[in-house]
Order: sequence, then C-alpha cells, then structure tokens
Amino acid sequence: ASITYPHFIGTIHEFFNYYISINAYVNYTSNPSSKVVFLDDDYYDLFSKEFLRIHYWWDFNPPTSIIKNSKLIINSNSESPLELVPTKDDSEFLEKFSRNYNRVLEVVEHLFNNGFLRHSDTFSLAEWYLDSFKDDITDALNNRFDYVFIDEVQDTDATAIQLLNRCFHNSDTIVQKIGDPYQSIYFFEDELDSNDIFEDNREIFTLPNSNRFGNSIARLLNNITDNNIIGNDEVNSLEIG
Repeated sequence: ASITYPHFIGTIHEFFNYYISINAYVNYTSNPSSKVVFLDDDYYDLFSKEFLRIHYWWDFNPPTSIIKNSKLIINSNSESPLELVPTKDDSEFLEKFSRNYNRVLEVVEHLFNNGFLRHSDTFSLAEWYLDSFKDDITDALNNRFDYVFIDEVQDTDATAIQLLNRCFHNSDTIVQKIGDPYQSIYFFEDELDSNDIFEDNREIFTLPNSNRFGNSIARLLNNITDNNIIGNDEVNSLEIG
C-alpha cells in the first residue's frame, strides 16, 4: 500500500523542499505564485548563457568555478540580500572569486529571482527560513512527525544534518540516523566529523553482525575498524593467510 499523509518518504533534499525551502522562496519573494526549479548540472549551463548575455563584452569562459565552489547566503533586512561565500580555500581561486564576485552575483540574483536555483540552495533557503521563523516551523514539524528515520546518513550532506537537528532539537520526535561511516562514498566540503553525524549526544546502537561475508573477512576488517564486526558463519569467504 502507498504511504501517504501524514507520512513522508523521500530524499533529504525533497524533505526540505517540500516542507521548508519552497515555502521559504515564496515568502522571500513575497509572491504566492512564485515558482522555483532546483537544477543540477543544468544550472551551470544556464548560468554560463546568462552570464554571457548580461556581460556581453566578456571574452573569456564564464567563471563557473565560482558557482561550483560557493555557498549562497540569504540575508534579511540587508543591502545585499543575497551573498556568495567561497567553499574552496585556495589562494588562486580566492583571487578569482574576489575579482569576479560582483559580476557573478548579478547573474545569480537574476537566476534566483526567476526561480532557478542549485540543489545546494535548498539548504540556504531552509537556513534562512529557520532563522526567520524557527519556532513556527519546528512546532509544525514536531506536531507532524513522531519518528524520523534517516538512512545512509554517512552520505548525507553535513549542512542537511545540522538543519535537520535544528528542526527536531529538544522535541519529543524520535530521530534515528542509520548508516555506516566506513561505507561513505561522498565527500562534502563542509562535512562534519563522523562522530558528530552519528552521535549528536544521543544513544548509539551498534549492529556488528554482517550477513554479507564470513569471519575470515570480518577478522581482517577488525584490524582497521573499531566496530568488532562479526561475520556470518554460513557465508563462505576467501580464506586469508
């Protein structure tokens, strides 16, 4: 059977977009009919086209590296409501970032005001909305959800984890983060230490048993992990040594 209201199943981006970020965009633009599209690689193509259209005199490749290595900050009651901050600590890049900042920001603002955003901007909008209306948002989410399960948390953006913690901090909602730091396949510029992601000052349940391999592999893995993995005796694994 399909799982419908009041439940929600989806990615962490979909969760924030559905409950917070799209509402944040509508509130920010003060236009109930505002539409927003979150783009991945297509955003960089669109940025390049708009950059060359706006800065028609530009004779070089558009500075897309600035967009790929920056975070959007949304400010309230500021002369600069949108701001970009670098996420790459490299002197050559920072010099390029500073030299082209105003040109890039002009295009970003144009795309933002027309509803074209990067996937990472999901969290920028959520952060601004929580800063502006934290109690109302957290109360609504805590009344809506008794349980929150986050699977594969080791591959979840650290910013998303921090925002999720804010949403359900000091509430009766039970939050379970499920994952294995040794199976992480992504790297994020702002990643937290794995202990911060999994522990968060809450009780930890360790599942040391594996059904994927036998004890010969488990013994090898225990030399490089602190999980005391227990293999499955019924699985024939490659004998080592």
